Amino acid sequence: MKKLKKMLAGLLTVAMVTMIGATSVGAVEYNSISNGTGGIVSADVQGGTVTLNDTFETAELQKEVDQLNTQLKESLSEALGIDKLDLFSVEGAYEGTADINEYHFLTKIYNMDLDVSPAPTKSNPVNVDFICNTTTSNIDVFVLHKCAEDGWELLNTTQSENKVTAAFHSASPVALVYVNKGTDGSGSTGTSPQTGDNQMGLLLLVVAAGLATSGVVFYKKYKNING
Repeated sequence: MKKLKKMLAGLLTVAMVTMIGATSVGAVEYNSISNGTGGIVSADVQGGTVTLNDTFETAELQKEVDQLNTQLKESLSEALGIDKLDLFSVEGAYEGTADINEYHFLTKIYNMDLDVSPAPTKSNPVNVDFICNTTTSNIDVFVLHKCAEDGWELLNTTQSENKVTAAFHSASPVALVYVNKGTDGSGSTGTSPQTGDNQMGLLLLVVAAGLATSGVVFYKKYKNING
């Protein structure tokens, strides 16, 4: 009887630990949208300075960005109300258009001020490095940028751990956005960090429930057999 109780206690302990672990995993949001660790931690440009803030040049632009920053849980397409954006390469060259239905915000939208000489242009862009601690290996990160001349566009980036680099031909509003690796524009074949973790959490919960149920059934059978 003592051995049975120890066995049952062990099963229940494993189930409880698994359930706690599953809850913890499900609560993690690697691509959280916020300031600090969930946003752009810092930015740097060679030969000058770059600053990020929440104040934009005109009341019209401020209103537009403030509204978009309330829609960060939506896809890029839903927030902007369009399906495609012009895409520029990491060297600053025009690459064509990108279907943004599967793109999502990684950070909020910031106002970016660049103080660098000569001033960036389309023919002579400057590289800006962003540090963001919520980048992961299974997403491709881009910069959503509002060009002073052409409006919203996407800038391709190079990624190295938590550093993202993009070539800018003007300053103005910026945000980091992402798409799951394997996405071709018509639908995602990858899994976002948050979605993957939630699925793992669900699996762990199922395992925990199975362990707990097995322990109870085993105990009841033992009692019936032994009186």
